[in-house]
Amino acid sequence: MKKTFIVSMALSLILVGMGFSETKTEVTPSVNAGETLIDLESVAGKTKDNIRFISAIEEKQSFVVKYYDSTKNSWNVFGSAELVGYGDTAFVDSSIHIKKHRYYAVSSKGNYNYTYAAHNKDLYITVSSSAPEAQPDKSKATIIDANAINGSFKHNIRVFNNTSTPNPKFVVYGFNNEGDAWTKIGNASPKKINYDAMVRTPLNEVNTFNFYAILSADENNYNFSAVKKDHDLFITATDK
Repeated sequence: MKKTFIVSMALSLILVGMGFSETKTEVTPSVNAGETLIDLESVAGKTKDNIRFISAIEEKQSFVVKYYDSTKNSWNVFGSAELVGYGDTAFVDSSIHIKKHRYYAVSSKGNYNYTYAAHNKDLYITVSSSAPEAQPDKSKATIIDANAINGSFKHNIRVFNNTSTPNPKFVVYGFNNEGDAWTKIGNASPKKINYDAMVRTPLNEVNTFNFYAILSADENNYNFSAVKKDHDLFITATDK
């Protein structure tokens, strides 16, 4: 009996010395109402550097991010970011690398959905409305069949303002089949006549649709034509 006890103690000391010890399960911290908890261990890919917000909402909004300090069992402010419109992006202003902590909490004054993924070692958080996406008046849109246009389209959508209106505003949607719901890609607003602007979008890729729909956001009537140029889809707006 005494020998068994001594052997057990010796084995325990050997295991501890080799780095084997009794593991403690980390308890998931709770967050306040209106906050969204993010567990970095549930995110596929490496997240070690920064947090970047991507806007899929129209309005201007600020966001606060907190991190959980497991050694002190407390939440602390990691930093904040502000988005000014659809397709805008902003890094969280912080001196802390996100790899130092596992749990983060996101909050804002609005009621939003948050989706997140690892990209280039950063955590990308896309902010979208909690309400279903509204469909536009499709009768006012011009449909562009991307497959019927010669050339290569891999990167961006640009809108060229060849109208008499300075700083017009356009909205672009994408879909694959007739009858499908349209996915909003983003907005474009060339600052001057004979200027172009890239469509600002929260999507990682915009060349995945068969059809594109463009319409004026300021209720003006325009003609639209499209070409593929420099691996972009280049849409020109002209007066009717």
